[in-house]
Amino acid sequence: RAAAAEAAAKEGKKPPAKSEKPPDPDPLGEKLLATKTPLEDALKALALLEKHASHRAETHDLAFSVYVRQNKLPLALRALKRGVAADSGDFATRRNVVFLASKTSDADPSDRLAALVVKGVSEIMESAGAGSLNAYVELMLEQARSPSDVACAAEACAAARGADDAENKKRLLAVVGAVSLDGVSAKQCASALARVRAVDAAAGEALRVKCASAFPRGEAFKA
Repeated sequence: RAAAAEAAAKEGKKPPAKSEKPPDPDPLGEKLLATKTPLEDALKALALLEKHASHRAETHDLAFSVYVRQNKLPLALRALKRGVAADSGDFATRRNVVFLASKTSDADPSDRLAALVVKGVSEIMESAGAGSLNAYVELMLEQARSPSDVACAAEACAAARGADDAENKKRLLAVVGAVSLDGVSAKQCASALARVRAVDAAAGEALRVKCASAFPRGEAFKA
């Protein structure tokens, strides 16, 4: 900007006016919280994200959540495929694959749309090297490295096998034991901890102890 102003001055022109950022009409988010059309508002925000941030897996994770809430499963599958294309290793996308597989596990075979969704989900799992839902979940457990990964894997386990599955509980404890906190913030740990606790208390406690060791002053990690 300084260079542009200097050049304009030399040519006897007025320097370009500074562009001012318009004021935020809802700085505290009160209008957003009071909306009576949350899904419609989410779709508007989603359209902008898909236009400007389609390369990010998070955009398609959000799309998936919106379409599942609307029970638009073919669109949810499309969001999954786009998320996988953006980042095939994204754990939130992989968890969503498990969610959709579980949701359509008892679909009516005569329902053509449901059959297409089931086929699409199976193809995603097969492309990851898993021939079944259980194998896909196992891959997630084996490859989980961060607290956020573990939280996604825990939610996938609960969706596929049920939160009370004894083998699940053992596997989650083992995965938490191996998780790395390198480069992870206290905020990220706290978010993951809340999600793991919601699935399994013992795994949540094991993660809390680990996080408390790394962040001894963190309120979220106190016993």
